[in-house]
Amino acid sequence: MKTTSTAFVPTPVQPQPQLVIYEEPSYKQKEKTELCKYWCETGHCKFGNMCAFAHGEHELQKKTHVATKYRMKPCTAYQEGYCIYGRRCQFLHTEIDFTDFESQ
Repeated sequence: MKTTSTAFVPTPVQPQPQLVIYEEPSYKQKEKTELCKYWCETGHCKFGNMCAFAHGEHELQKKTHVATKYRMKPCTAYQEGYCIYGRRCQFLHTEIDFTDFESQ
């Protein structure tokens, strides 16, 4: 009787590219990066120390993050005439003028 054997030769494992998962910052990381509109208008805010917005220049923190899709799409409300969010809107409020670019 003839016996046969099969040898297992492992192939080298190719490293897989690492997938980087991006997480938006927590609510606390965004805190106090803008002035409180109520405090600016009246000098008072019903949220007091619990307000997520700064009550004066001395409380303002630098923004350390910009959302990955921040202002990448046009704001439909702005295009229709008025956006209630104004400059705080996460969508684009300006028209892009391509006239300065050369034709390729």
